[in-house]
Amino acid sequence: MWIAFALLMPGAIFVSRYAKVYAPTRWLMIHIGMQMLGVILAIAGLAIALDNFDEPLESSHGKLGVTLMAFYFVQILMGGLARPEKTNPKTRCRTVWEYTHKGFGLSIVILGLINVFLGLTVEEMEEEEGEGGGDDDEELEHTPQIVMHTIWIVVLLVTMSILEWKCRTSASGSGTAGVSDIGDAVGNEDGAAGKSDDPAPPVEMAPQVDGKLQDVDSAIEPQDVGSIAAADQELGAV
Repeated sequence: MWIAFALLMPGAIFVSRYAKVYAPTRWLMIHIGMQMLGVILAIAGLAIALDNFDEPLESSHGKLGVTLMAFYFVQILMGGLARPEKTNPKTRCRTVWEYTHKGFGLSIVILGLINVFLGLTVEEMEEEEGEGGGDDDEELEHTPQIVMHTIWIVVLLVTMSILEWKCRTSASGSGTAGVSDIGDAVGNEDGAAGKSDDPAPPVEMAPQVDGKLQDVDSAIEPQDVGSIAAADQELGAV
C-alpha cells in the first residue's frame, strides 16, 4: 500500500506535471502505467489486510483506506474514459475536467500519505488500548517507519519545490509557457505551423510585364515590319 499511495501516485503526478518537457510524447503512457501499477498493488495490499487482520475496516485507517481505493478507481476512470478532447482554444468542459482531475489526484496523494501515519500510529495505539496497555518497547515498534515516512514526505516536497522553481525560472527567462501549459503550447505551435503552410499572396507582375511589352513594341521600327512582310511574300512566290 505504501508503494501505491506514497511512491507511484506521487510519481504519476510528478510525471504529469514535469516530464512533459523531457518526454513530450511518452509522458502520458508513463503516467498511465504508474497509475495502473499503483491500482494493482493497492488491491493486493487491501486483500492482504482483509486476510491477516481482524476487522480491518473498523478502524480509521481501514475506513480511510477503502475510501481512497474508491477515489483511486474514480480518478483512473476520469482520466481514461471521461477525458474531453483537447482543442485550441480550450473548451470550458476541458478546463473543468483538468482542474477536477488534478485536484482529485492531489487530494488522494495527501490523504494517502496521512493514512500511512494512521496505519503506523493510530492503529498501534488502538490495539494497545484494547489490550490494556503495553510497555515502552511496543510503543516504539514503528518509530523507524514513521521517521522514514516523514523523511520521504520532506524529500517529495523539496523535489517538487526545486522542479517548480526551475520550470518557472526557465519559462520566465525564455518567455515560453509554464510546465502545466506545455501541452497547450504544443497545440498552439501546431496551429501556427498549419497557418504557415497557407499559400503566399500573389505577386503583382502585370505592370512589369506590360512595361516590357511596350519596350519591345517601341523597339520595332515600321520599316522593319515592312521588310519582314516583303520577305514573306518572296518566300510565298518561291
